[in-house]
Amino acid sequence: TTDADGSHCFSPTRPNLQMYSMAIDLFAKMGDTKAAADTFKEMRSEKVQPNYVTYTSLMEAFLNAGFPSAALSISDEMMKSPGVRLDVAAYVMRIRCLAELGNLEVSEQPHPPTHPPT
Repeated sequence: TTDADGSHCFSPTRPNLQMYSMAIDLFAKMGDTKAAADTFKEMRSEKVQPNYVTYTSLMEAFLNAGFPSAALSISDEMMKSPGVRLDVAAYVMRIRCLAELGNLEVSEQPHPPTHPPT
């Protein structure tokens, strides 16, 4: 768009899946679980469907902050989300969560993926 004086002005873009996922990943790496969770909630309220990258980044935020139960809940939600499968990173984090919680009943857990998600 152009201002009255002919100069170009910024036209904000509505956040999409990639933007939300990148923000959540950045907050996860910074250790800011509140910002990561708030961004995830905003994403859902905007009807943007998370993908495996989004879920994995959010799991990482909570697991690295010492909240394995929260990370495991995110993993559970990921497994129930239509069209989203655990990738290798999410599966490894799920095992870390279970180990930190002292629950390694692997026979009851989903099997690791045999190929990358599509």
